[in-house]
Amino acid sequence: MKQCSLLPLIVLLFLAQKINAQHTLVKKWETKDSIPVPESVLPVPGKNELYVSLIDGKGNEKDGKGGVAILNKNGSVKDLNWIEGLNAPKGMGIYKNKLYIADLTEVVIVDAQKAKVIKKYLYRNLSFLTTLPLTRMALYMFRIPAKTKSTGLLMMLLSYT
Repeated sequence: MKQCSLLPLIVLLFLAQKINAQHTLVKKWETKDSIPVPESVLPVPGKNELYVSLIDGKGNEKDGKGGVAILNKNGSVKDLNWIEGLNAPKGMGIYKNKLYIADLTEVVIVDAQKAKVIKKYLYRNLSFLTTLPLTRMALYMFRIPAKTKSTGLLMMLLSYT
């Protein structure tokens, strides 16, 4: 009579349990202040802070109500009006002390040291930009819901001066 090892069965059962495992979210903190339509959060390198893009209006309108706030990593608000006058800012990225913000049809560049908008790149043929991940090679990829109701992907390389 042939003997079988139980080890493969035990490993299979263990793996099946891991595959079906449920993940849980644990609340670390909650802001006490009212934050006007937060969209994206980006950790500030080397600081215990977070940049938070604020739509503060409709997510697809050029209304000038949007901006960027700074929160401490414990959830307290450091500066709710750090950058103002944006439309409906969404994704953000940081490169060389500059904050890049996808703001509907513009990429807004902010000098993070001075908290000042230094440049805006307008893209007229787009309905809106939503994400702005940056890589070390400064390749920007934007997910763009185009006016034709099809989703496109724009990739570009911006030079820094």
